[in-house]
Amino acid sequence: FGPFADWNLTRTFDLVARGGWTLYSFEGAPGGRASSGSNLDSYYLGIEIHHQLTDFLSHNVNIQRNISLGLNQGSQYIEQLTAAYSASYQLTSRITLGATLAYDKGTQPLQSVVFVAPGFGFLVTQTEDYDRFSVGPSISWRLREKLTAGLSYNYLLRDSNLAGRGYLQNTLILHFTFQF
Repeated sequence: FGPFADWNLTRTFDLVARGGWTLYSFEGAPGGRASSGSNLDSYYLGIEIHHQLTDFLSHNVNIQRNISLGLNQGSQYIEQLTAAYSASYQLTSRITLGATLAYDKGTQPLQSVVFVAPGFGFLVTQTEDYDRFSVGPSISWRLREKLTAGLSYNYLLRDSNLAGRGYLQNTLILHFTFQF
C-alpha cells in the first residue's frame, strides 16, 4: 500500500515515484525471519527518470527497493535494491541502438535440511547477501508499422557470500514484438 506519482516535468523530462508498505503472510517450513504462519512487513520505494535529450537520444535512470516472494525452494522472500541506467539512440527511422547498465544488491534467507544420519536431519537457515552487475548492448529494427525485431546481449556477474552461489552468465536474445 502506498502512493504513486507520474509527473511530466517538462516536454522532455518525466519522473515516476512510488513508495509504500507491503505485508506477506507465510505458510510452510519453520525458521528464519519468515517462518510458518508468520508475517513479513517491509517497504518498497521506486524512482524512474526519463529524459529525451534530443529527437534521437534518450536515457533513463531507475532505482527500486522492493521485497518479493522467493522463487526457489527454501527462499520465502528476496529484499533487493536495484539501480539501472539505459540509453537509446535512434540511428534511423527504423533502427535503434541501446545500452543498459544495472546493479542489484539483495538478501534472502535460504532454508535447507542437513542430514546427519539416514532419516535424521535438521533445518538450517542461512542468509545470502548477493551483488549482481549486468551490462549489455541492443539493437532493434522496425520491420513494419507494428512489428519490431531486436537483438540484445547481456553480461551478468553475480557474487554471493555463500559458496557456490555466484555465477557468470552471457545471454543473447533475439525477439520479435508485435503491437496490437
